Amino acid sequence: MLGLLNKAYVNYQGQCLTGWSQEDAKGLRIEQIFDVAQPDGSGAEDDGPNQTEFSGTPSRAIRVLRARDGVQHMIEMRRSDIPGKEGRASGSVIVFHDVSERMRNADRRKDEFLAMLAHELRNPLAPVSAAAELLALGKLEAGPAKKASQVIIRQVKHMTALVDDLLDVSRVSRGQITLDMAPIDMKLVVNAAIEQVQPLIESRQHTLTITLAPPKAYVNGDEKRLIQVVANLLNNAAKYTSPGGTIGVEMSATAGDVCIVVMDNGIGIDPATQKVVFELFEQVRVTSDRTMGGLGIGLALVRSLINLHKGSVTCHSDGLGRGSRFIACLPSLPPDEAIPDRRSVERLVELPVANPDLSILVVDDNIDAAEMLQFFLSTMGHQVSLAHTASQASEMVKSLTPDVCILDIGLPDGSGYDLATNIRKMFSVQPTLIALTGFGTMRDRDLATEVGFDHYFVKPADLDELSKVLATVNSRDVRH
Repeated sequence: MLGLLNKAYVNYQGQCLTGWSQEDAKGLRIEQIFDVAQPDGSGAEDDGPNQTEFSGTPSRAIRVLRARDGVQHMIEMRRSDIPGKEGRASGSVIVFHDVSERMRNADRRKDEFLAMLAHELRNPLAPVSAAAELLALGKLEAGPAKKASQVIIRQVKHMTALVDDLLDVSRVSRGQITLDMAPIDMKLVVNAAIEQVQPLIESRQHTLTITLAPPKAYVNGDEKRLIQVVANLLNNAAKYTSPGGTIGVEMSATAGDVCIVVMDNGIGIDPATQKVVFELFEQVRVTSDRTMGGLGIGLALVRSLINLHKGSVTCHSDGLGRGSRFIACLPSLPPDEAIPDRRSVERLVELPVANPDLSILVVDDNIDAAEMLQFFLSTMGHQVSLAHTASQASEMVKSLTPDVCILDIGLPDGSGYDLATNIRKMFSVQPTLIALTGFGTMRDRDLATEVGFDHYFVKPADLDELSKVLATVNSRDVRH
């Protein structure tokens, strides 16, 4: 603990914040004038500022500073001890500044964000719930039943995309996204993005105009992520343009850049908001009436992904009610690095027809989820068995000799990773192992690959993609 402040210097801002003048502070111990606590209020005087190694590296923390008059301030504090004789501190330097307003704004934006997130999740849950209740009555004819099912599928896909965007924003901010870079024609990217957003555009009866020139404009990029960028810009335009409005997509290419412009005649953006429209939380504040929905996640992700591609994205609007323009530009590739239109070739390849008689073991402790997946797979003609624990699955797999095992990772009595390892040890002719889980980080995926999973799906699984995987599996006699 430091001694008396006989030789102390406190600058003017420090005196204002603590309430102690330099003259009044003389002879006091440091904790008497620098009264700090954890932001949650736990402990009157925590040892955060008084426990720094004499390494010369300042500690850094957010603390509550109680001034002489009792007023509390949120401060960001850095503290370094001044080494003295025999390793003892001869003094200390404390630098702090008031971040109360910044913290209040951050808390407010987060509260608004959570409120909007709840709103965005409840929106699709309402039609899902209603459609499920109608189907449960068992009185719908084939046409209405199919329509109710389509409502559920569409809204679940919307919720899945929302969660994926949230996770992607987090991954980008932490530097956890690895881009799969390759030369790609941006015309194909735009077409794929339009295909994704087409149902929303059609449901809102928008007129979509497309101008894509020149015929080919190549960039070095991650195809999946660039489709996500353009789709998010289109989705944003559709969401904030009234039904019957107009949306336009234009592509241009110069010697240095390929630019995509997405424009609309929607609600527009006021000048002040244009400066922060790509911020995750600021976007919420300007749409807090929630009449149009939207979290700002899509635009925040657009900027992050474009930055990872060494590009730029900007927005412009003449004001509220006067539409918006978003311009995303990427460095172009030289013409001599052009590649064939591989996607047009890929579309000529027919997918294999699924074997209708696979033996499949589904392991999931969520009984409803397991039974719905069993029902879906059974309608495809497969033989499907269910287990809800790892131990139950281990016993069943011995007699079933399945062609495919679809395993949840988080099981009540063990891990799906351990179960997969055990199954691999049981057979000489290996079954296909598919992970179906709510865990979707790269670490989870890498671990699944290490223990022997052949495929990895994050809940809720895209059943079309799952069907394509099953179509590649041949029924086989799996023996011990």
